[in-house]
Amino acid sequence: HNPLVMSDLNGAARRYPVMALCLSLAVFALGGLPPLAGFMSKWQIFVSGFETQNHWIEALVIFAGLNSVLSLAYYAPVVNRLYRFETSETVEAGQPLSPLMSAPVVVLTLGIVAVGFWPALLRWLAEPAGEALMMALGM
Repeated sequence: HNPLVMSDLNGAARRYPVMALCLSLAVFALGGLPPLAGFMSKWQIFVSGFETQNHWIEALVIFAGLNSVLSLAYYAPVVNRLYRFETSETVEAGQPLSPLMSAPVVVLTLGIVAVGFWPALLRWLAEPAGEALMMALGM
């Protein structure tokens, strides 16, 4: 059994287009690209960090922003391999995905997009969590 390598993803979008799109959107959200959920969460953290007017926290926010941009350098080759290369033997040998296997990934991907466009959808969860954290920190 050979370990999986990056080249095993080559051309996966041809055989698994929905899964390739879902993976692409997920890694772009991790990188903080708008209008995905990762962008909105990072944006809110960055704005809050600058509102503190604490120079150390502002420096951390700048570092986190640069880290988000640099993380895209890690994700871009994955997405590139999904769409731009000839299909690998691993992908060719893959079995078709059943709708039952694809559905959870599609639902989660729709959530990534929905929260990116409408971040207030999770306010009911985020506000109590934030308040609990602030209380735990004595703020």
